[in-house]
Amino acid sequence: MKNVLIGIGLLTAGLLLSCEQTAITTDPVNVTTTTARHETAKVGNDVTVSINDIKDSRCPSNANCIWYGNATVSVTLAKGTEQAKATLCLGACSQNGGIKDNDVTTVKLGGATYQVTLSEVKPYPVAPEPENTYKEAVITVRQQ
Repeated sequence: MKNVLIGIGLLTAGLLLSCEQTAITTDPVNVTTTTARHETAKVGNDVTVSINDIKDSRCPSNANCIWYGNATVSVTLAKGTEQAKATLCLGACSQNGGIKDNDVTTVKLGGATYQVTLSEVKPYPVAPEPENTYKEAVITVRQQ
């Protein structure tokens, strides 16, 4: 009887596990990636986003500054041999020094339009800045 109960338990567990589905979804039109300078991330099946440069002159979190500063990220979207470049900015990005993010841009590539959004450059600066600080940009690409 004990063997029958163990057999029924194993059969039930097997049936339950076989019914469980793991949903793996990829949304090629809405991809968020954290990428460093000179790194490339895949967006969908045939588009990539590359970080060309990250410049961070924001006021360190542990300092008092007379200027807020900004962080700019230069990106390239590519599809096959076609490329489109854009620059995104967080912080004091307007020409008169006011705080106005230019964190969203639209890029046309391969007959499609993509919205590219910069949401964060990390780590946030501190003073003094440690040597060889590794900067990363959090970028979202949405096909419109």
